Amino acid sequence: MFDRIIVPLDGSEHAENALPVAKQLALTYGADLLLVQAIQKEFYVVADPIGNIAFWPDISEDELRQHAEGYLNAVVNTHDLPATIYADVGEPAQVILDIAARNGKNLIVMSKREHMRVERWLYGSVTGRVMPFAPCPVLVVHAAAPPQHILLTLDGSGLAEAIIGPTIALARAFDVKVTFLHVEDADIHHDEDVEAQIAKSDKGLADAYRVEYYDKSHKYLRQIAARYPEVETETYVARGKPARRIIEIAEEIGCDLIAMSTHGRTGFARWRYGSVANKVLHHAPVGLLVSRPTEL
Repeated sequence: MFDRIIVPLDGSEHAENALPVAKQLALTYGADLLLVQAIQKEFYVVADPIGNIAFWPDISEDELRQHAEGYLNAVVNTHDLPATIYADVGEPAQVILDIAARNGKNLIVMSKREHMRVERWLYGSVTGRVMPFAPCPVLVVHAAAPPQHILLTLDGSGLAEAIIGPTIALARAFDVKVTFLHVEDADIHHDEDVEAQIAKSDKGLADAYRVEYYDKSHKYLRQIAARYPEVETETYVARGKPARRIIEIAEEIGCDLIAMSTHGRTGFARWRYGSVANKVLHHAPVGLLVSRPTEL
């Protein structure tokens, strides 16, 4: 399923939470494991001998790479990883996206890092910038432990179904249950005028029309789940605001990973409507697996 597992690291223990999951996926699928550190020179800081934090604006790029490679090699040895390393100087999200765009079936595994409100406003989250534009699936983990129950969200579109393959691959690797979820947007209703017209001549047919509308989501999810008999699955249909209901249901049924596609809106469309995946990333207290359809 995957040829290469890419793990971005920033030098923190929190970022290294992604390593156990990435290692198991690499071993399961015989994939190459690549550890990456990108250094944004203007933000590179060090502690002086007495513990004061200072910027090093004049350090050469070669020295920055050497520092990063030393750290990555130490991680490989400490965690006994069958991995190669890559260090570069540049904006972290762009470096990660450039590597992911190279040939092969890649998967990015990274840890979500919390930022202070002002910092996020000024610079954004690296994860938040990688997720909507990555040319491969992105797995965002909250803890070092592998997932135990995956919530796979679908909206009935072919674009949304791009996440199914990566989700099933994770479910097989970790032998976990997958719940297929569809949330009917509370602002979208079936055509009540059509139902009223039908009811004038045949009340039973009008009832069937209403039931069929609300039952189609159940049928759709059951048909999808039936394709994967080797994985334990269940289906769930809810109604409400998609991002909010996805998070609520994940908590309700005990899922620790939410899987979904992102349509990668940019510019005005993203500002006006927002991205369901981005809202879930920022607010859900669980991991997230996101895939941007190749058609986009």
